[in-house]
Amino acid sequence: MKKLPELYKNIISLNSHNKKYCIVEEKNNINTKTNVEEKIKSILNNSNYLNNISVIIKTKNKEYRTSIVAKVNNNILTINNDKIPLNEIVSIEELEKIDL
Repeated sequence: MKKLPELYKNIISLNSHNKKYCIVEEKNNINTKTNVEEKIKSILNNSNYLNNISVIIKTKNKEYRTSIVAKVNNNILTINNDKIPLNEIVSIEELEKIDL
């Protein structure tokens, strides 16, 4: 086999400025407290509130599938007699009501 001539390789002497950086933030840390309080207000001020709107409340340690009865000071009272502090709530998700 014949030895082929080498290819020309130019020396790169310029600094490259095309490096890309990416920052990823957790969604839970962005305005969760205000979002939870707004969601609670919207549920309590809803015209269907007397029909016990079912919700899923996710806290740091536990997940509750219940209905909100009232908001007292910095706590939420549920229909299952659970007392959940507002500062522990991560998210509140409203379940769709099924008409029978």
